[in-house]
Amino acid sequence: ISTSKRGIYRRGKVVGVEYLTPNMPSSDSSRPVILLRLSLPKTTVSDDSADEDVMLPGTVYVFRGIEERGNMFDRQYTPVQIKRNNVFRDYSITMGETVQKSSSTSDQHEIHEFLISLVPNGRMSKFLLNQKCGTVVLVQGPRTNFRVLDKVEGAEWKSVVMIAAGTGTSPMIQLVNYYLWMGVSEMPNLYLV
Repeated sequence: ISTSKRGIYRRGKVVGVEYLTPNMPSSDSSRPVILLRLSLPKTTVSDDSADEDVMLPGTVYVFRGIEERGNMFDRQYTPVQIKRNNVFRDYSITMGETVQKSSSTSDQHEIHEFLISLVPNGRMSKFLLNQKCGTVVLVQGPRTNFRVLDKVEGAEWKSVVMIAAGTGTSPMIQLVNYYLWMGVSEMPNLYLV
């Protein structure tokens, strides 16, 4: 565990990396997308109820990267899902090929998934590209922006239109999952464009 002024960093184990855009041509303007799966220690005591399977809208995690020279840097990412059972798929990427193995987690860990756009020459992108299944990444969170949550819970919208592209859909997916999980009797119509 590493600490900073903002909080404690936990050790997350990389349990899956999947290229979602494997055939994207490589150029300075292309941004391949990966689905990164991390196993993180649970932050609360759980009775395995479904209420811990959905992230609240406005929730992010902070990843800490370390460059070859030892310089540290942080980036925020929005989780798109927590695995709802103890079984997950373990991926290993080698030259664009995906190798899948079955594994399971313990009751003390949760699997978090993140859609990440790999930015050409990006510091975190370079760091994440070097991560393999089983390596450890420092992660802080979850952090929830309660102003966002208060707006969502206090609103009586008839419709919600969300416009996003690429990995920008992650917060929108989080919002849709939240509404579905809540089972609100008068749920707004949700549109993701």
